[in-house]
Amino acid sequence: MMVGVSEDFLKKKIPINGLRHKPENNGSGWFLWSGGEISEDPSFFKPIHIKHLIEEFPEIVKYLGLPSGSRIQIDLKGYEDIWFDEKLND
Repeated sequence: MMVGVSEDFLKKKIPINGLRHKPENNGSGWFLWSGGEISEDPSFFKPIHIKHLIEEFPEIVKYLGLPSGSRIQIDLKGYEDIWFDEKLND
């Protein structure tokens, strides 16, 4: 399974943001980025296999089982916000 991540995500800049669409084909539906706003640039997200993501960023594992429509924002110092965004399932 693949996850879309921004270049800054693997540098663990904060805040860490994520959203999950419905999984399709070989994709998990997860898109993860760090820092500010999500970009509309088609090259903003790069695919990474979930195995490599977990090796690079084990802190994210507990969120990957959230259902499609989920959004997260965390800071690795204890702050976490998890909510449901029904627009992601349209």
